[in-house]
Amino acid sequence: MGRMACGCGHVMSDVQAPCPTTGQIAGDVFEEAALRDWVRTVASFLSALRDGRRLDWFKRHPRFVKCADLPDEDIVDDLLDAYRSGRRSAWECESCGRLWIQTRPYENEWLCFRPEPDDGYRGILAPDERAV
Repeated sequence: MGRMACGCGHVMSDVQAPCPTTGQIAGDVFEEAALRDWVRTVASFLSALRDGRRLDWFKRHPRFVKCADLPDEDIVDDLLDAYRSGRRSAWECESCGRLWIQTRPYENEWLCFRPEPDDGYRGILAPDERAV
């Protein structure tokens, strides 16, 4: 959670969770590869559970071994977090509508995009009521 000043002077914050003015973006190539990896990993975890090989699965997936004592639903949540990693953050200014996109994951460097026409906040990252 943090705060960031927009070029218009408004201070944006992602303290509210979930936050309607922040999100994550990824390109198609990254998304396809990450999704394929996630599906394979989840399928292998489910297979290990079905076959009574849960502990063996953690030996073959060492980045999750610290989670071995957690309930299965927490493991799936950790797998989802791993799927989401590597994306860039995006923030939309509630005052002017500028969209700020992180240039590289985990870096505090941002590019700014200003809407045309310059008519302010549009709720681009807010949930679409039709999709909820």
